[in-house]
Amino acid sequence: MGFADQSGFLFAGVEGANGYAADELIDSFAVWEDLLHPDDRERCLNMLYRYLHRPWPDFALEFRLRHKNGSYRWIR
Repeated sequence: MGFADQSGFLFAGVEGANGYAADELIDSFAVWEDLLHPDDRERCLNMLYRYLHRPWPDFALEFRLRHKNGSYRWIR
């Protein structure tokens, strides 16, 4: 299972926090990666890679996502 295969979970619970309505974004890894803050990219990709290859029950990822207005918001 690769990142490109993932959909349906990347924006769960984020609608509104990033300024976009649910129907304004395609829930895909490529869109999430594009909105991800550049300083969080490597850490997040490494964590997702580790999780997808060896899942653990309390997985959590904290990152900044670009808001519709161009600012970044922390997503926890």
